[in-house]
Amino acid sequence: MTKKIVERCVIDTKPGSAEIYIDLFPKFRDMLMSVPGAIATRLLLSQNNASRFLLEMEFESQESKNLFISHPHMKSWAKEFWEHVEHETIIYYDEVG
Repeated sequence: MTKKIVERCVIDTKPGSAEIYIDLFPKFRDMLMSVPGAIATRLLLSQNNASRFLLEMEFESQESKNLFISHPHMKSWAKEFWEHVEHETIIYYDEVG
């Protein structure tokens, strides 16, 4: 049985960068969802901190996640993305029920 990948990223953007990050998300979502085995992604904005986001991603397998990481446009998107990020924490989950 293939193990599903469930990833949650807490992302703190640099001051003044939240709007830019929101504007970058559709490009990210389109890249992710174009990959075979991508299940879902969404971006949530914290109610308590206007520069903190929760990015949720799900993949059918590690192979699907690897395809996403190697997407031809990922390098250019990541370059744009990282200049607006102050800190990122990634947490992986296993589905148990």
